[in-house]
Amino acid sequence: MWEICIDSNSGNKDYIKYINEQMVNTINSLNAVVGISKDGTSISFGCKKEDSQKLWGVLRFVLCEIFCDIMKYKYLFKNVTIVSQSEGFFNALIKVLTYFDSEIERQIVLRSIKYSPKIVLESYLNFKLKPLKSKWKELCNLTNNNSVLFLQSETFIELLKFLISNLEIKKECVVVSFKSPCIVYEEKQNSIISINTFDLNDEFGIISELIEMCPQHIKLIANNNARNIINLLSELFDGRVEIIKDN
Repeated sequence: MWEICIDSNSGNKDYIKYINEQMVNTINSLNAVVGISKDGTSISFGCKKEDSQKLWGVLRFVLCEIFCDIMKYKYLFKNVTIVSQSEGFFNALIKVLTYFDSEIERQIVLRSIKYSPKIVLESYLNFKLKPLKSKWKELCNLTNNNSVLFLQSETFIELLKFLISNLEIKKECVVVSFKSPCIVYEEKQNSIISINTFDLNDEFGIISELIEMCPQHIKLIANNNARNIINLLSELFDGRVEIIKDN
């Protein structure tokens, strides 16, 4: 029997929950076993030795997402000290900074992750992934040292536009329907899958969702009550937006 255990601190149970959700299909296909500790801070996997490479191969990429997406977001959220009256402004900035340069960071992590019977996520980041954390620190320092520029609305829009244009494409097509509520869909092989729902006034929430999905093409189903957000998305995702009139 091949086994591995992933631990996290008590304040980061969301890491364990995410790992469990992402590994469900692999566990079922391999007839492997999974167990989560009662306090939700540890998850263990077991499988036949001949299936270990398949399970570890998938788990390795899931751990990469934990480090490069979730842990990076938390680090930036804690260490970027820009003070803004708009919580939406701050969240959108942290989101786009999280995914900026992600391809290089994923390569760093995938080269560094090695199998061990037990991996403690926070310790692994602090000791095995020091170059990654140093990179995040430099990004925080750069952002904090230029806070005056970032807090100017025109500069912020140009910054977001630049960062978004350099993000790795994740989805082929996303549809945003600006009815009440606003619904974001992923279009996939002539079908649409509902992803998230927002209040029409939650402009930065909608922007953050699209930043996270980073689609190649965005279809905006127009609504007279959503002209501002439609114009803003058209500017931020320049060249990717198609506006469709709502009949």
